[in-house]
Amino acid sequence: MYLYICKLPLLRGSFSKYEHMKHYYFTFLCLCSFFLSAQGWQWGRLGGSNTSPQAGQNSMNSIAQIRTDKFYNTYILARIGPSNTQIDGTSLNAYSFGNTNDLLIASFDPYGQLRWHKVIGGANNDFDTDLKLDSMGNVYLAGQLQRPPPQNGRKAPHFDNDTILGESGTLAQDKQRLFLVKYDSSGNFQWLHMPEPDTVSDLNNSRTLGIDVDPSGTIYWLCRLNPGCLAGTPFEITQQGFYIVRYQPGGGITELTPIDMTTDNFTFVWGGINDYQQILHDPVSGNFYLTGINESDGGDPFILEGDTIEDRMYLAAF
Repeated sequence: MYLYICKLPLLRGSFSKYEHMKHYYFTFLCLCSFFLSAQGWQWGRLGGSNTSPQAGQNSMNSIAQIRTDKFYNTYILARIGPSNTQIDGTSLNAYSFGNTNDLLIASFDPYGQLRWHKVIGGANNDFDTDLKLDSMGNVYLAGQLQRPPPQNGRKAPHFDNDTILGESGTLAQDKQRLFLVKYDSSGNFQWLHMPEPDTVSDLNNSRTLGIDVDPSGTIYWLCRLNPGCLAGTPFEITQQGFYIVRYQPGGGITELTPIDMTTDNFTFVWGGINDYQQILHDPVSGNFYLTGINESDGGDPFILEGDTIEDRMYLAAF
């Protein structure tokens, strides 16, 4: 898949847009111009794989998100397949199998030179929720892994070469799927946290729906979690539901806030993984803002703070 991303600074601001056309690779293009001067491409980059997507899957070999820091470095989050995978001519080690996908974080400097890259994933499809930066350019990614039992030499989940998880087994930590990982601006691994309780099972309804990061690096992660103690913490969840998990910049959990929200099992929740759900924290007022799409047709109603939501799109503040 081709993905065109154009950046056009106007005075001290900038205008960005993107569009995509069907193909098995993505391209990353930068268009720069000054006010009242002729436009011209500054640089462009190609990446992806020649893996065909699964039926009904349109996100293979596409850039899901893009961020920039105060030093004008660019960071992309892409979904890539395992066949002939590369970014800017650099071959990548992919961990998925067949026509499933891994996740790619790549950073470019202001001149388009590849700074660093990380491939995250295992033998099955892996899902991203959000790529965020803080004011120092630290990089945060929340997502969800699929961890099937080992078979036919398929690879266990990797966070590039920084951390390799155990394959799905009998221990609870081998069944955890939600993850939050932090890298510094230079791509150095900082920490990984998988918060699911010690009661996690193979078939569970835990989901990641979105994160926000304050300039200071405080993280707010909206999740659906099952009962039990959050891994490595004294926080205990008494009933399945939606929670905002607050992390300090060093990776420790400092607060667990329940959200009075119910929905019909998977439809709405999986929407969060497919870019429908967003969370925003206002560091001045302390308010949280949630947006998403209500897809509870035919099942239990979508209820938020006691109110049944009938409309497809919603915005809520807490």
